[in-house]
Amino acid sequence: MKRGRLRIGCAGNHLLLPAIAAFHRQYPEIELSVQELATEEVKKELLTNRIDLGIVYLPLDHEQLESIELFEDELQLVVAAGHPLTAADTVPLAELQAHPFAMLQPKFLVRQFFNQYCESAGFHVKPILELSTLESLLQVAITGVGAAVLPRSYLQTVNLPAITKISLRDPAPTRKIGLVYRKTSYLSTAMKTFITQITVQ
Repeated sequence: MKRGRLRIGCAGNHLLLPAIAAFHRQYPEIELSVQELATEEVKKELLTNRIDLGIVYLPLDHEQLESIELFEDELQLVVAAGHPLTAADTVPLAELQAHPFAMLQPKFLVRQFFNQYCESAGFHVKPILELSTLESLLQVAITGVGAAVLPRSYLQTVNLPAITKISLRDPAPTRKIGLVYRKTSYLSTAMKTFITQITVQ
């Protein structure tokens, strides 16, 4: 592949960085455009042909869309040194009621999923802060303003001794991540190659 362009919408760029780096090394002439979008925004951009592929939380049901499951992600709690939960390996979801925490805004599908998990644990989500980026949520935890709820896939890219990552349980908030594209899309060589590369990782 000597030329071409691949437009990707992603519900978190951290989900794509290893795949993008590997693809660029192998095909440096292919132009990659990656937008960080909420899952519903990815769907809209796919259906209006403004992006070629999406990486989103599943399910994303639509008669015109095809999805391929990639892996399962998990939401975890992040706290700074000195937080009462620092020594805990796991924390029941209901324990969040006793601690101030920050979360993504309600427009994000991952927040909607989290709300459902909390309701199944018997309470409604009441974060002290609702933010629009994972980076800003991490800063809330680092500064000690409160705990933060973040995807494990993102936290795997973060290596800071100042924070502790804690698994949540009863129930564990997990969700599948998948690749989505329009069924009627022309699958260019670049698209086919990228899909193959990301699905075999």
